[in-house]
Amino acid sequence: MDHLSFELILAFLDELESERNNLPKTRNHRLAALKSLAKMIRFMYPEKREVSEIILNIPQKHTQKPLIGFLYPEEILKVFQGVDLKEKDGLRDYALLHLLYDSGARASEITTLNIDYFNPKEKTLGILGKGNRYRLIELKPRTVQLLELYISKYRAKPKPQYQHRLFY
Repeated sequence: MDHLSFELILAFLDELESERNNLPKTRNHRLAALKSLAKMIRFMYPEKREVSEIILNIPQKHTQKPLIGFLYPEEILKVFQGVDLKEKDGLRDYALLHLLYDSGARASEITTLNIDYFNPKEKTLGILGKGNRYRLIELKPRTVQLLELYISKYRAKPKPQYQHRLFY
């Protein structure tokens, strides 16, 4: 451990990129592993605290975040047109897609929706999101229509274990 130094670790990290042609992201992964080692050193060998602090203070390289993909309106229409409304689950899927498009909600938020979160008179839907935050969103008339149709047609007699869920 005495041979560990700031310069040695930086040389290793630089070699990853220059000699091994690793991306900065890979370099950051290796640095994260070294930082875990440094935390263990700090815990198990308090006398080597200085070495571990040096490692823990090495900054990560900034990496460019990839652009988030999206669909053009024509592509979204094709997704909607791809739903077979003659199938048993077609109406559910169609209503679900409209709700996702209309609300911008995460898939995980939609899967946990309860029927009583939907208010067709007010055209609103309550969503429990990240961090247990509740938000109320206004829905387009077409989405409200589809949800009402789905509920009346397929949720009239729900299975007992799913009776409170909007979708199952």
